[in-house]
Amino acid sequence: MESEEIELTFRLDAFGRTADIPRPDEEQPVATMDYSSKTCMVNFVAPNTNDCHFLDELLLDCEVADNGLMPRTFWVPSATEDFSPRCTLESMARDVFTHHTSGCAYDPGTSGAEWWVQIRPSPEAGRYSMHDKPHKRIGDGEQKDMSETGISFHWDKDEDLRLLCGGTTYIHPHLSTVTYLTSIGAPTLAVNCRVNNFTGEWIVPGNNVSSEHVQMEGFLSWPKAGKHLSFDGRFLHAAPPDLMEDGAFEKQINYVTKEGLDALEVNRVRRRHRRVTFLVNIWLNYRPFDVQPFPESMINKMSGSVVEVGSLSFKKEGVIDAAILEVPAENVKDTDRKRFVWPLGDCGSGETIRMSIPAEGVQRQYNKAGSVQINWHDNDHVCLHKEGYQREDEGKRQRTN
Repeated sequence: MESEEIELTFRLDAFGRTADIPRPDEEQPVATMDYSSKTCMVNFVAPNTNDCHFLDELLLDCEVADNGLMPRTFWVPSATEDFSPRCTLESMARDVFTHHTSGCAYDPGTSGAEWWVQIRPSPEAGRYSMHDKPHKRIGDGEQKDMSETGISFHWDKDEDLRLLCGGTTYIHPHLSTVTYLTSIGAPTLAVNCRVNNFTGEWIVPGNNVSSEHVQMEGFLSWPKAGKHLSFDGRFLHAAPPDLMEDGAFEKQINYVTKEGLDALEVNRVRRRHRRVTFLVNIWLNYRPFDVQPFPESMINKMSGSVVEVGSLSFKKEGVIDAAILEVPAENVKDTDRKRFVWPLGDCGSGETIRMSIPAEGVQRQYNKAGSVQINWHDNDHVCLHKEGYQREDEGKRQRTN
């Protein structure tokens, strides 16, 4: 059997981000994208302002997009003349892209938004329920799979390209974003640990001369409907469920329906009691391998496909202030510190991250659905660990967030 050759052309800048290909006799403009971790609030805008069930329609759209028979992620190109959103989720992905790239310089022909959704608990026909194999927390065989109620630690990347190149090629989006459609579930946590684009070796602040970051930092966001989180697309991130208090998630997803409700209304109530996130990765000057627009054959199942599409707008208040938590050096007594050990990707990888979290400070933001900037003053507070090194998903494609 003859091997197939695939030729890709892309350029990386000094920070490992995809850059526009230089053109002769053209002055290269300076990009203005904001890569800092931050949150803001958005509005979900119905085409009909009197549509009281618009959010319920979005939650149903997410259930369709998350179906295990569908592709894992979808593409919306940046070039408006080449593509018009055919449903509300495509329109929202374009809105997120436009907001974050305003004033930036990029090649519109190779730039766009990669979008998908995550739902926990996963519906019976959902992607997690149908495809992701059970795996247990490292070091404790009695613990549930981290991804059953949350999302495991991972780097966003061109998934298929990495597998095609043997598992060590990491091409990242410029920006990763999370928009919460419900106020339920585990917080998103992003830390400034990176990975080498072509070797897969970890780049940890303070431990690697190649890291542009001196101090280990993290940003944590508790879910709130209409909250939008963005962070550097090169950063390691997850939604660790054990940052919630014991029983909190089970309490959030529990619901009682009134007698006499029809099946349609019961399903609406069920969808409102899940952790639902709309994820958009912003790719500039590069399109991830084999990521295609939402299937035409399924568009008629989505809201906005028959009438005018809905949209997403960013509120004028701008960035929401985050609480700042300082984690002192290991030799400084700190009763608020709690040590966690989490797997990276599939538990079978033998890779874990060990992290000291200011637990009480994080919990104080839970009731506010707030956000936390964590500054670790000792890089030993966050450690990546390998056991019998094996890459996280040999022969297996996985998309998380």
